[in-house]
Formats: sequence, structure tokens, C-alpha cells
Amino acid sequence: MTRIQIYSMAELATMEFPPLPRASDFIPTAEQTPTAASVTMWDGRVVALEAALAIMAALDSPLDRIVARFGDWVVTQFGVECLSHVYFIEADRLNEDWPNHMCEKVWVHMPDFLAAFRFAKEYHAVSADDC
Repeated sequence: MTRIQIYSMAELATMEFPPLPRASDFIPTAEQTPTAASVTMWDGRVVALEAALAIMAALDSPLDRIVARFGDWVVTQFGVECLSHVYFIEADRLNEDWPNHMCEKVWVHMPDFLAAFRFAKEYHAVSADDC
């Protein structure tokens, strides 16, 4: 049986909680992120359904040509696309602040997303000055 503890506002005010993670906490090091020049292209098919599915359960409709895969995220000729959720970022929008936007979503595995995002910016030649 699960026990639930109820706290008063006064008790909560005295408790210390760890800080919430920020996007910068998940940024992979340069050694953890392959460069565009080091990845071999391959063709891929994955599904984009309206429900959150495991990657293997989501195989159905074609994506653009996959350039690199980072967990649930792939870099394509289109930009960055998610394999487990219907979510994509066009290459011409990679200069926006996607890391902070995506860290608000509970379903995003930030290390994978940030690796894909960093790789996509290099692959699609988005300069740091554009951010």
C-alpha cells in the first residue's frame, strides 16, 4: 500500500529542493557528439503517429533521408525529427533557442536531443552567430 505524506505550506517553505535542470546541464561534450564529416549517411523509415510510441513500434511512414541518429532523434535533410513523437524542427529554424524550449517537455531525452541539435546545426551550416 502506498503512503501519501501531506505537508503544510509552512513545512514546505522550510524544505530544500534540488534546482530544476537547465538545458545547459545536458549539453554533450564535443567528444560525445560526432561531427558531420564523421557520419555515414543511410536511408531510414520511421513512423510519425499521433501517439507517443517506442521507436520500434512507430515504424510506418517515411522520413527524409536520415543523416545521423541520436536515440529518439534523427538529423535529416529536412532538419531534426523525433522518432517516438510527432515532432520536427525545420533546418531553417535551427538558429532558434530550441534547447530551452525542449527541456520543458517531459518526454524529451535531453542528451539525445542536444546531440542531434548540435549535429544538425553543423550539418545544415547554421552558424553560432545566427543563434
